Amino acid sequence: MVEIKEELLPEAFVYSKVMREVEKELLLIARRKCKGNQSAMARYLGISRKKVMDRMELYGIEGNKRRQGW
Repeated sequence: MVEIKEELLPEAFVYSKVMREVEKELLLIARRKCKGNQSAMARYLGISRKKVMDRMELYGIEGNKRRQGW
């Protein structure tokens, strides 16, 4: 494993990495709370359903399994 010295990283890189981790965790919390309902997740998070779908795809988060295969 490569050791990365944080002080050598640009601040924007560190910020964006942390924000991605936080955003993914928020999506996982919303998915649990809303039982996978993407419209409810969007309302809970205050973003559009499309953004929920895009972010779930970006982070590899599976949607509601009950509806898959329709």
